[in-house]
Amino acid sequence: VDESSEMDGEPTLEMPRSWVPKMAIAQEDFDTTCPRGHKTTRYHRCIHELFAVFGVCSRWDGLVEKLCTFSDDACKNKYEERETFRRRKDKLCERIVKHSDDTKIERFEHGSAFGIKEIREIPD
Repeated sequence: VDESSEMDGEPTLEMPRSWVPKMAIAQEDFDTTCPRGHKTTRYHRCIHELFAVFGVCSRWDGLVEKLCTFSDDACKNKYEERETFRRRKDKLCERIVKHSDDTKIERFEHGSAFGIKEIREIPD
């Protein structure tokens, strides 16, 4: 075998076998950034939720991150809610809801319908 490869003009390179075992990652673990498609972390007056971007566990509405801040230590009264979206047809990328004055802000990515960048809903 070596003689035929040398005759073709291509040098043969022989490498020793790797001493590291072959890494095996399940497709589901690779697709999700968080276990079972959902990860919740609690902070002081805040709850941070992460959702899977790809795979079977991803959400149908494209929600990938949700951050809720509260005005009290018991986390009962919501102050603000921020939601981040990806891979949506309407190009919605962020929604901010301020519960203190019922203001709702929706931001869109470049290329949304009619060139909409932001929608602000302010109650009367």
